[in-house]
Amino acid sequence: MKYRVRLTDKAERDVVDVLAWFREQSAVEAGGRWFAQLMAHIDKLETMPERCGLAAESEGLDREIRELHLGRRRATYRLLFEIRGQVVYILRVWHSARDAVSRTKGHSARVGTRREEAAWRTTTGSERPALIGTVS
Repeated sequence: MKYRVRLTDKAERDVVDVLAWFREQSAVEAGGRWFAQLMAHIDKLETMPERCGLAAESEGLDREIRELHLGRRRATYRLLFEIRGQVVYILRVWHSARDAVSRTKGHSARVGTRREEAAWRTTTGSERPALIGTVS
C-alpha cells in the first residue's frame, strides 16, 4: 500500500531553518547532502510507515506520533509524523539534541530546548505556544 506524504507548515519551516543554518555555517554543500538525505527518508515513508516506532512523546498525547531518524551521531534529526488514513503527515523535523514534546495545561504538545524555553519565559513572561504541527 502506498501512502501520500505531506509536511505540515511547521515541518516545512523546520527544513527551511536547518538549510539556513547550513548557509550561515558556509556549508551549502553539506546542506544539499542533508536535504537529499531528507528527501530519501520522506520517500521511505510512502511504504510501510507503521514500521517506524512510536516516538516517546506519543505516550503523553492522545495521538500516535511516530519517528524516523535521519543522520548519525550528533547530527541526528527526528522526523516526527502521524499516519491518518492513507496520508503520512510529517509534523516536525527536529534535531535530536532538542528536548522532547511535553504536555502543557490547555495547550497542544510543544517542543523546545530548556534554554529556548527559559529565554521565551524571560522575554515574554509566558509559556511558549504549541510547536508541534497540527493536522485538520
